[in-house]
Amino acid sequence: TPVATRNPIWAIVQLLQDAGIPSSQLDLPYWEDLANTVTTYFDAVYTNKTTVWEALQAICKSFRGEMFVIGSDFRVAIDSPDSMPVGFFGPDNATDLQWNVLFPQVNDEDAIEAVYIDPVTGLQASVQFTPPGSPGANPRSMTFAGVTDRTQAWRLAAYTYLAANLLRDTVSFTAGMDGMVPMYGDLVTVAWPFPAWAQAGLVQYQDDNGDLVVTEELDADGGPNWVSLRTALGTMWGPGACTLPGPNRIALETPMPVGLFNFEDFTREAVMFT
Repeated sequence: TPVATRNPIWAIVQLLQDAGIPSSQLDLPYWEDLANTVTTYFDAVYTNKTTVWEALQAICKSFRGEMFVIGSDFRVAIDSPDSMPVGFFGPDNATDLQWNVLFPQVNDEDAIEAVYIDPVTGLQASVQFTPPGSPGANPRSMTFAGVTDRTQAWRLAAYTYLAANLLRDTVSFTAGMDGMVPMYGDLVTVAWPFPAWAQAGLVQYQDDNGDLVVTEELDADGGPNWVSLRTALGTMWGPGACTLPGPNRIALETPMPVGLFNFEDFTREAVMFT
């Protein structure tokens, strides 16, 4: 039985159904789990002509999300802290590394003015996020559809400003089938000799003491040190604590799962050391 809701996730599901996608083709358990994690509201009525995709992205914008499609499924990536990489990439499974840095400009916006709907008057209102030390003389105005809470609008303004001004490094590379493991929004680790992002190589074999003998000479750099390994399926194990008994030997202090790696095979597993 349909019930009224202010949860933006169920607004997404309703919009997909209105667009002609039957419930049998929607992963409803996924949307239910996602609805339980989103605590903000979305209160909006679409009166202007727009596309379904633009309407979906407007809903996602109210909770720092972004819509994407994988296969025939719709998914939402929410920008939130993440500390568990799902894979790692280095020179042996990726090429064409590019690192771009966007430097601040004198005419950059120094504040964000968030426009929302006041729930009492039903009219537009605004709240401004001004970072510490900024005069706030050149704010950027942004309208957040469906937002009727002043605190929620301020948080979205703060997130938008900080994301644009703190995340200025863009890294891109080309990968093979390993690139199919992470989904949009997942965390990955990149180890590259230049510009000295960790130390990477291949495991040659595991000796009788259980140490990993690798192709590259490693620098402990005072420690503590950590090691990660890429499995045959492209996923990542680690990081695990370790020491260096030799320049190209890694002694594991964190035990690996039994049967996860077979270093006697012809395929040599990639290793990342920090």
